[in-house]
Amino acid sequence: MDDGRVNEKKIPRRRKFISLETKLNVIKRFERGERLMHIVREVGLNEATCRTIRNNADRIKASCVNVSPLGATQISHSRSMIMIAMEHRLTSWIKERSPSDEGVSMQMIQTKALELYEELRPSYPEDDVKTFLASHGWYTRFKKRLDFNNEDERTMDVTVNKPEVKEEVIDYVEENEEIESFEELFRKVVSSGGYSSKQIINLAETGLFWNTLPANTLVNLQRDKCSLLLGGNANGDLKLKPLMIYHSSNPQPLTGYSKDHLPVIWRSSPDGHLSPNIFLEYFNIYLQREMKDYCEQQDIDFKALLIIQNSPNYPENIFDLSKNIKVLFIPPNVQHLIQPMGQGICTTFKSRYLVKIFEKFSNELHLTNLQYVWTDFNIKNAVDLVADAWNDISPVHLNSMWKNLWPECVYSYDNMFVSSLSEAISTIINASKNLGFSDFCEDNISEYLHYHDNEFIGEELECAKRKIDAAAADDEKTVRVLSLDKLTTAFGLMEEALKIFDENDSDRQRSTKVSKTVNESISCYKNLLKEKLNHCNF
Repeated sequence: MDDGRVNEKKIPRRRKFISLETKLNVIKRFERGERLMHIVREVGLNEATCRTIRNNADRIKASCVNVSPLGATQISHSRSMIMIAMEHRLTSWIKERSPSDEGVSMQMIQTKALELYEELRPSYPEDDVKTFLASHGWYTRFKKRLDFNNEDERTMDVTVNKPEVKEEVIDYVEENEEIESFEELFRKVVSSGGYSSKQIINLAETGLFWNTLPANTLVNLQRDKCSLLLGGNANGDLKLKPLMIYHSSNPQPLTGYSKDHLPVIWRSSPDGHLSPNIFLEYFNIYLQREMKDYCEQQDIDFKALLIIQNSPNYPENIFDLSKNIKVLFIPPNVQHLIQPMGQGICTTFKSRYLVKIFEKFSNELHLTNLQYVWTDFNIKNAVDLVADAWNDISPVHLNSMWKNLWPECVYSYDNMFVSSLSEAISTIINASKNLGFSDFCEDNISEYLHYHDNEFIGEELECAKRKIDAAAADDEKTVRVLSLDKLTTAFGLMEEALKIFDENDSDRQRSTKVSKTVNESISCYKNLLKEKLNHCNF
């Protein structure tokens, strides 16, 4: 009986060093036309390692010029020319920053690296390399190569002792082995389970300082944080409703509202993070229902493969939760390289959230002072903007995030992450100028996007809790009801507003269209009014 235990045991991870002599032997055997399985038996390496050596044959041969003893056991990985050129320009960019600058954050360096890489790609068509993602792994190795002195998490001074690095000596084959081992396991599970791209989903938790703005805009409020669980399927046409976790179950702005009818799934925990109990409830009540409804709509079997990172935030019995949804953990050492949601989706979402904030500023600026609009910004507004920002993530976005783990399911190889982020940055900068933020620049946005990775320290959390609890205590008896009087008043005001448009707009097509759209949109409230009137007649 299949109990859903796809990956109950951890993937074995054994550190292995391979001599250059052995690698050259493998390459020569492939060049002689020997079969892969014969080479595996003869040299004593696994299939994934032999394929990696074959795929990197040209680089390994090139590295022979600089590596003397063939018996050396350190793995030498020759880096592509485009990477050398990109990092050389990146180093110059870091060095040229003026002393008055506050340093460079990881997010700023990653964003700049992606930009330089895209600029250089047309000049290096001969470099057949994997898609460059400016991942955490690359960033860590880049720091080591250039001797960064990291004094704190957000700001770093840079001392460059090596202007050019021609080789990096890293455990290259080991990392590729782990990726290929998981990819092999993933493909076996997909094949044996008969899963299509519609039935494979990925979830990831990410943090959001919902009431924090970039530098050089408005004075920030006392910062407050929530966590979000975001996800979707590999085909891109199933976008799961966001799970939003806050440190208060009933903050004052949401008092009286039905939590079951918010545009997000609302839950709370003491530290505002996902917990095993919250995930258990989410899985059993929401995820299974959404997946079942989707499969029925698509006329496919109700089954799914859930890909997630191995985290203590998930319950220990996660493999036993459903016979229809199997679970596969991504190895922790390579999740930054192949975790689908980690390939730009969360960053794109946060950039869209910031776009929504600036749009709110622009829309409400004519009504009141800008600082007042921001001071009045609350968690209810954040809930609405989170939903709007997540709605902006397109099916192509969701599909493209699988390019590293499952490239054959991706139907568009355009760099959606870079183009979407650039579009969002451009929108924000233009809006900031209209709002009068003259000192606002792209670096402020990059720093803001990285800022959400910071933790919420205990003092801040306790202070935020006290403030929210005090406000909620004042509103404990708040009950929100659409009474007959309130509905009648609302319809009267809307009719008056539509009458003003109708009598004063010279464009009859426009006013007629607005009137029709408004009446169609409020039809649910008209039905509610009819029900209340009928009830009164009885």
